[in-house]
Amino acid sequence: MLQTTNHSSDTSHATDDSGARTSAEADDPLGRSSSSADDDEPARERGLVCVLDPQGLLSPPQRGWVSDRAADAMETLGLGGEVRVRLVGDAEMADAHVRHMNVQGTTDVITFDLGSDEGEVDADLLVCVDEARRNAERLGIALERETLLYTVHGILHCAGYDDTDEASHAAMHAREDEVLEAIGVGATFALEGRST
Repeated sequence: MLQTTNHSSDTSHATDDSGARTSAEADDPLGRSSSSADDDEPARERGLVCVLDPQGLLSPPQRGWVSDRAADAMETLGLGGEVRVRLVGDAEMADAHVRHMNVQGTTDVITFDLGSDEGEVDADLLVCVDEARRNAERLGIALERETLLYTVHGILHCAGYDDTDEASHAAMHAREDEVLEAIGVGATFALEGRST
C-alpha cells in the first residue's frame, strides 16, 4: 500500500529525508513545464530514471551510472513508471526544504510523489550533491554511490516506505541496502562511520 495522502491534479506530495510531509503547490521542483504525459501510453516494463543536472554537479558517466543503477533498483523492487531526479547543491536544496517542507537547512533528498500507484512510480526527486559529496568523502566511497543511495531512498518513499520513527527508519534503510546489494552496488547506508 502506498502512502495515505490524497493526490490531486494540482498538488504533489513531498517527503524529505526525515519523513516530514507537505503538499507542494503545482510549481515543479524540477523546473519543467506543466505539460503532462499521455494517459493512454502503455505501462513500461522497466522503470525509467532521468537524471537532470543543469549545474553539471556530476560528470556524464556518473549521471549515467546513477540513472542505470536506479532503474535496476526499480526493477528489483518490481516497479515501473518514471522517476525524474534533479541534482542540486546546498543552496537550492535549502530553499526547497523551506518552501516545500517548512524546515530550515539542507537535506539529502526530497521526494515529490506525483501519484504513484501499486507497481508504477511517478515521482520527482531533488537530490543534494553537496550533501552526497560530504558523506562520500567522509565514508571513502564514490560520489555517485552516495547519490544513488539518496535516489533509492526517494523511490522507496513512493513504494510506501517511511522513516518517521525509529522502527520504520531502520526498516527503510535496511531495504535500501538490500536493494543496493541485489543490484551489485553493495550495502551503502550501513557503512561504518555513517551518522543516522
